Amino acid sequence: MSEHTIQSQISPSNLPSPESWASDIISEMPAFFDSLTKNKHHVYCDEYIIDLEEISELSEFSYHPPSNDDFKAIISHLSSSQIQELGENIFRKTRRNVQARKMRELIQRLEQDPVKTMDEMNKALWELVVNPDDDKYEDFSLPRFKLVNANLFSRHIREINLERDEERLVELKGWLTYVQDPPKERILYARWECSRCGDAIEGTESPAWCPGCKKETKFSIIEKRTEKFQECIITENFEDSSGFPTSLEIILSGDKTGLYSPGDRVSVIALLKAIEEKTKSGDILFRRVAEVLYISKEDDKNLVISDEDRKQIEAFRNQGDVLRHLGELYAPTIVGYEYVKHAIILQAAGAPDENVGGIRRRGQIHLLLIGDPGLGKSQLLKANPSAASKSIYVSDASAAGLTAAVADINGRKVMQAGVLVLADRGVACIDEMDKMKKEDREGIHTALEQGFISKSKAGLHAHFQSRTSLLAAANPKYGKFDVGEPIADQVNIELPLLNRFDLIFILIDKNGSDTYEIEKAKKILSSNFTSMKEPDFLAKYISLASQINPKLTEEVSTLIAHFYADVRKKKGESTINPRTLESIKRLTLASARLRMDEFTTKEDFEAAKELVDIYLRQFDYDMDAISGITRSVRDSIIWIRNLIGIHGTIGREEIFAAASRDNVNSRNVERAIEAMYKSGDIFEAGPGRYGVL
Repeated sequence: MSEHTIQSQISPSNLPSPESWASDIISEMPAFFDSLTKNKHHVYCDEYIIDLEEISELSEFSYHPPSNDDFKAIISHLSSSQIQELGENIFRKTRRNVQARKMRELIQRLEQDPVKTMDEMNKALWELVVNPDDDKYEDFSLPRFKLVNANLFSRHIREINLERDEERLVELKGWLTYVQDPPKERILYARWECSRCGDAIEGTESPAWCPGCKKETKFSIIEKRTEKFQECIITENFEDSSGFPTSLEIILSGDKTGLYSPGDRVSVIALLKAIEEKTKSGDILFRRVAEVLYISKEDDKNLVISDEDRKQIEAFRNQGDVLRHLGELYAPTIVGYEYVKHAIILQAAGAPDENVGGIRRRGQIHLLLIGDPGLGKSQLLKANPSAASKSIYVSDASAAGLTAAVADINGRKVMQAGVLVLADRGVACIDEMDKMKKEDREGIHTALEQGFISKSKAGLHAHFQSRTSLLAAANPKYGKFDVGEPIADQVNIELPLLNRFDLIFILIDKNGSDTYEIEKAKKILSSNFTSMKEPDFLAKYISLASQINPKLTEEVSTLIAHFYADVRKKKGESTINPRTLESIKRLTLASARLRMDEFTTKEDFEAAKELVDIYLRQFDYDMDAISGITRSVRDSIIWIRNLIGIHGTIGREEIFAAASRDNVNSRNVERAIEAMYKSGDIFEAGPGRYGVL
């Protein structure tokens, strides 16, 4: 049993007297001083906190009162009221000086021996605030101090040093990438009875030797006290890592268990322990483990929205045209692509999740950027943390790294969360998605649509939440994108995955007018991209806006329905489907969030319509163009079927000759033959001849 667990065993029956220094320090602490001067006992409250940041500030006060001679000289020309005021001032400063000395002592004790320090402080706390003889407080729970704001003891996980930090207090911040589920139980205290003589022995493990019998014998447990615990892995925040993020095993115990999940961003105050382990070869190794004393969830990026921030956000919102102004704050070094930036801003805000008849409808918006190298796609992805407070960037990832992977923890196989889980309720930015293996891309389909990952591997089964928006980028197979070719033929991403994106934008390096190109070049070469807003303003704005859950009004619902119907009619037939309808709805709700409105308006619909229209125009409003099977190609397939039906079998040259005669586009005929051959609709009846199956 770890020695610090003695804190949890304090009770009225076994409470030893605290050392006097602990009571003295508590009497000088800000939360207790005023109450204790009026009432020496019974300072009851729900939570007792030692704010180490406040303690540190108090400890820095220093005052040297004047000597008797100096005091006499000072008051020689003062009135009696002035002398009284001076005396009270000296008394206050002297009192603060005593308080500062006690706070310095507390910090020093925590640095040297945190286990004993907190043990004694908790004993003194019990003595100061609880009267066991008072019936009114019969059910009063055991009071214990909670440490907060321990920046004084802050360490990056990669900086942890066993020799220096063992049994020392450390504050660590990071992501929980693994949480043991369900929690286990361990023995804190037990009494064992010898089966021979009946002697009782205390200890956390069953003894093998009985001092009474002086023999090896069996023992049965007659009394025990247990607590729940969870083994977890904390991985340092990506912004704190200089490369591959470092991880550390931590142990949650007691009432801290069952409250946290993989993907939670946390701050822990813990004691670093070194656990001795023997290898198969007999070598002794030491494993680092942090026994958590206190843990709390952290807002992503540690965003703290002050009253001043709220005033600035409200003034910014009142300017109107919020989406355009927010877009100007996103990746200002990337010139152009305003519509892409607007889409990324809407994605960061997202739409509320819905549950219709037990079926989840996601509010997360998925975006894909496809385009020639060198157009800034990676920079657009890497800038995402400025908008989405919970954002993770990866490149050339595997399915295990994105969903969940089997890891070895203390010789035991466990399932560890991947990026899509860690970015739950945030944005996962996947660069070079086309470089991933096909089976790895297929592994994320369910995560994108259903918002969870269910994985079974190596006898393990895990279920993780992954309500994550995906911002992905890909390059064309042959370096340059050809607008005349289908996406599926040019990008190494399968059609089922392409269909899960709400918006796909094709970025092409087109030449503009000389004036336009000169102005663009000047902007790119300029280093003056400083924003009038503070670096976190965009993230704070979107974080505050995301708390709004707008509703779709009847008016806007009608506008969306008419737009959908109009697009379906374009050029006779359009193959956009209800997925596109859902995308328009999500973008509209996200726009209302950015305006911080409880209801959608025509302005929100117009913002969504503009982006969807840009997306659809790329494919001439025919979503089948993504796969290459457009309306024209489908017409060519029907024409080829009829042609082969007339002749039984037909040669390739005869098909193209007939196409020329009937004014059928030869490129569409080529694609139709390829599609029919892949699907098995036609077969080779001989060299260069086709028949219909």
